[in-house]
Amino acid sequence: MIINNRIMPSSEQLSKLHELDDSEPFCVLNLIKFKHKAEYADGRESQLTGAEAYAVYGKEQRRHLREVGAEVLLAGSLAELIIGEMETEKWDFFAIVKYPNKSALRSFFNNSDWAKSNEHRVAGLEGQVLISTKILNI
Repeated sequence: MIINNRIMPSSEQLSKLHELDDSEPFCVLNLIKFKHKAEYADGRESQLTGAEAYAVYGKEQRRHLREVGAEVLLAGSLAELIIGEMETEKWDFFAIVKYPNKSALRSFFNNSDWAKSNEHRVAGLEGQVLISTKILNI
């Protein structure tokens, strides 16, 4: 298994997002790897760690999520790998976010306020993997 840890979606992934069924709620699993020290694109000096910069983004993000009807269901740090193996270091943090539909996710990413707070996300992230999920009633 090869894992390409990224910060932004590829153009192909964005295209697929626009093609998806928009009628049902779904969740997104976020797997996140932080930089040791935040690095801002504009070159500003920062004493923040990657996790601290991401926390600034996270605080602002919760408001943006509420605006589109989404919510963080679960978030936390990742501990020990219990089953399986990975060729890469494990992620530092995870979050599961529930969206009412795909339009809500698109609206979230297209919000100009989100774009402003995204600078903290990008400064703090080494990379991440986002996986959409289908909610099953089991």
